[in-house]
Amino acid sequence: MAMERWKSFLRPQTRTGRLALWLGSAVALWGVALGLVAPPIFRNMAEKELSRNLGSACSLARVRINPFTLRLAAEGLRIPLPDGAECFGLERFEVRLSPATLLRWAPVLTDLRLIHPRLKLTLRRDGVLSVTDLAPFAKKAAAAAKEERPVAEGGEKKAGLDLFGVVVTDLEIRGGALHFRDDIHGADHTLADLSFSVPFTSTLSHHRDRPITPFLEAVVNGKPLRLEGELTPFAERTRHAFQLRLDGLDLPHFQPYVAASGFPILVEKGVLHCAARLEMNGGSLFLKEGEIRVRELALSRNEAPQPFFRLGELALEGIEIDVGQRLLDIRRLLIAAPRLQLHRDRNGVIDLQQLAGAPSAPETASPTGAPTPTPAWRARLGEIALQEGQLAATLEAPRETETVRIQNLSGKITGFDTAPGSEVGILFSGQGVKGGNLALEGKGPLSPLALALRLRVDGLNLQPLSPLFGALSPDLRLGAGTLGLDLESVLQSGPEVTAAQVKGELALEHLSLVDVRSEFAALRTLRIEGLDIDTGKQRYGAGAITLVRPRLNLIVAKGGASNLDRLFGTGPQAAETTPPSPAPARSESPKVRLARMEISDGMLLIRDEQYTPPLVNRLEKITGTVRNLESAPDSRARLAFSAVLNGAPVTAEGRLNPLRAEAVADLTAGLNAFNLSSLSPLSERFIAYPLTKGVFSLDSRIQIEEGRLDSRHHIRLDGLELGDKVEAPEAPNLPVKLGVSLLQDPAGNIDLTLPVHGDLRDPSFSVGGLVFKVIANLLLKAATSPFTLLAGMMGVEGQGLEYVSFEPGEGRLFAKDAKGLPTVAGMLMSRPKIHLMLIPHADEKDRRMLADAFVLRRLQELKHAALPQAERAALQPRMLRVGPEVDADEYRKLLFEVYKEQPFQKPTNLVGMVRELPPGEMLEKIREFYPKDDAALKKLAGERGQEVRAAFVALQPELEKRIGIDPPQLSQGEGQKVGFGIQ
Repeated sequence: MAMERWKSFLRPQTRTGRLALWLGSAVALWGVALGLVAPPIFRNMAEKELSRNLGSACSLARVRINPFTLRLAAEGLRIPLPDGAECFGLERFEVRLSPATLLRWAPVLTDLRLIHPRLKLTLRRDGVLSVTDLAPFAKKAAAAAKEERPVAEGGEKKAGLDLFGVVVTDLEIRGGALHFRDDIHGADHTLADLSFSVPFTSTLSHHRDRPITPFLEAVVNGKPLRLEGELTPFAERTRHAFQLRLDGLDLPHFQPYVAASGFPILVEKGVLHCAARLEMNGGSLFLKEGEIRVRELALSRNEAPQPFFRLGELALEGIEIDVGQRLLDIRRLLIAAPRLQLHRDRNGVIDLQQLAGAPSAPETASPTGAPTPTPAWRARLGEIALQEGQLAATLEAPRETETVRIQNLSGKITGFDTAPGSEVGILFSGQGVKGGNLALEGKGPLSPLALALRLRVDGLNLQPLSPLFGALSPDLRLGAGTLGLDLESVLQSGPEVTAAQVKGELALEHLSLVDVRSEFAALRTLRIEGLDIDTGKQRYGAGAITLVRPRLNLIVAKGGASNLDRLFGTGPQAAETTPPSPAPARSESPKVRLARMEISDGMLLIRDEQYTPPLVNRLEKITGTVRNLESAPDSRARLAFSAVLNGAPVTAEGRLNPLRAEAVADLTAGLNAFNLSSLSPLSERFIAYPLTKGVFSLDSRIQIEEGRLDSRHHIRLDGLELGDKVEAPEAPNLPVKLGVSLLQDPAGNIDLTLPVHGDLRDPSFSVGGLVFKVIANLLLKAATSPFTLLAGMMGVEGQGLEYVSFEPGEGRLFAKDAKGLPTVAGMLMSRPKIHLMLIPHADEKDRRMLADAFVLRRLQELKHAALPQAERAALQPRMLRVGPEVDADEYRKLLFEVYKEQPFQKPTNLVGMVRELPPGEMLEKIREFYPKDDAALKKLAGERGQEVRAAFVALQPELEKRIGIDPPQLSQGEGQKVGFGIQ
């Protein structure tokens, strides 16, 4: 019965009923098929297709379809990498097909949502991104789909955009996340809380000009990112605009990339803020309203514990970029509170130098050969502003460490533009922590460069720069000093020349250089006024250079090296094996001009520790001027100089030009009443005698012309006394004391003029060596030719004053040979401190003539004895003439008497008396038997010495105690004389 009722109910009695029944059945079937049957089928198909196309085991947890609202939901989508590692996951995907699809004849999708999508990417050490593991499978699938796609009839594409018509409303991504792992650099980056929405988008032709307004928010590495846009991607003329803002991005997160770049920098702190509007209009790209700010930046070197650079804020404001026009425009660059800390070690290496040597990316060659030239970018920067900056540099030296600090650095650069002819304005100022201000201002174009600058420094304390002097010597320090300057300069550059023009003033005050612990050099003031330099015209000049109280302490150590040698390496250099390259030729010689140079109250102290006690000389009260010093060949500067050397006045004046290729000078110089006893240690070393007393005065005339030195030096030594000779290995073997005695007048003074000449072009030329040579020759001449030297000093004829000649074999001094004795006697009387030594000589010619001389003397004596007594008293025997040419009979008789006196055997007559022989035979017999041995020659030489001594005593009896006779000297020739020596 019940079955019948049910069949009756299913069998509609009317047409309407039957229609309703069929409709209900269709709806039920639709709901069952799409809501229950289709989801698992779709899930299985999706998993298979994704796995096949991507080559990984993709999975989809659930698919739901609401057959009545046309909403599709997929949950638990997972797309791993082929090796099973995590790649992409989606918690839920929703989309609804709008009934409007029927009205627009195109799919209208609404409520399109992706809930919690997750993407994980890894950049592996081989440089391959992990997601590329899916790419080969995706490409194969795309290629297969392309082969299956039929070609349109005619094989031609339609002009314009051929897009599949679709409408999407309320597109939304919520809770998205991206994790990027960089295994190359060891860095992780996250994009979290991603929210993305697009209210409306459509590819339908009548919607293509309607803007799409995407909106994106996310957290990048923990900091908020916001992106808004307005796009027309399907319009015939596209217009896109994006507004980007990123706040508080931590820069230390990107440290691995800094390390990988090769820069040894550690980003310890820093926050990045940026905002910009990006517009794309057709083919043009613009960035507008850009702003980049970096705050609280701190950078350090990898191994350093403290940051070397800190920055309060770096701001780029008003950034405008037109890519099509290649134009970069920035309204302002602000650098606020920068703190830069540099460190220079004792080897002169600055810790940041390695940054300049960081590796750069290798250049890749253009695949087509020569690169295609592209138009240059133009950059404009309205203002660069520096506020509250500070620069600190720690300087190390072997003996000290100082820190230089410049604070309150501020300034502006305005109008920067890379376009040619654009002018910039510069304004800069700062303060030294230990005193002093500096300021820089200027303006002018940078291209081509024609920049006018003015630099002013007022009282800047230079002492913190002391370690820089360690580069010259580890023992040198800057004890004190302040710098002041006011310079105006113009820097110019062109295709052919780069030049600088500098004018102004410079001053150094209270400068002190310290060698270890004692002062080496100092000055109260160095001032340069009217400085005028033009490098382009090779012109260098100044109105005045003034030095007030310059002081220099020169110390010579026991080894002979001075502190100048030790501090500055001014000692002799090793000879170069390779000649230096010639300097490049200049079109014109430099022009140098100095209107005036003045030195006042200077002092030079020389302490030579090679002597015991140390030799100390002090040149004080140095005052000098040089006027009109120029490099012009015909110019002559005027020099005036005065000082006091150990209490003795020193002066010099004249004209000179040391700037010529060959210097010229015409000078007079003088030293008055210098006490020589202070130089006694010096004289002991170089002449082996101490200076116990003496006053030295000098007047010199010095001329230099065409590379030749011509000078005359008038020397006066008053009251010079030498002590006893000392051991001095360095002293030459010169008759110093003898020369001094010879040169001194009766009052004990020496007055002489020394000429000094030489060729300055000779590489071996030395003024000191030349003077020593002149003095050495003077002393040698005093020993070898003392009376010729004295004659020259006294202005008399100096020939024949070094010895007295004798007739061969003769021991008597004849008047004709004694003409020079009065002159020598007068010289001896004018030099009371010297003693005359007679050096008698005899030689072989004397040996041959001994007998003849004896015979002549006896003949004269016999003749003199035969004279009446009155005549004998008026004449000496040597004055009588005897010989066959005078009276032959007389000669024969007197010769016979001499013959009879000789002790040898003689022929006799019948009564036993000596028989007279012809004169020639008698003379030969005497010659044969007369003694001619060395003893006879020495006796002859002794007689000669006594003869000369007697002659001097006869002229000046006071000389008797001052004349001595040396032992006789025998020689081979030129020995018939008595030489003169002194002691």
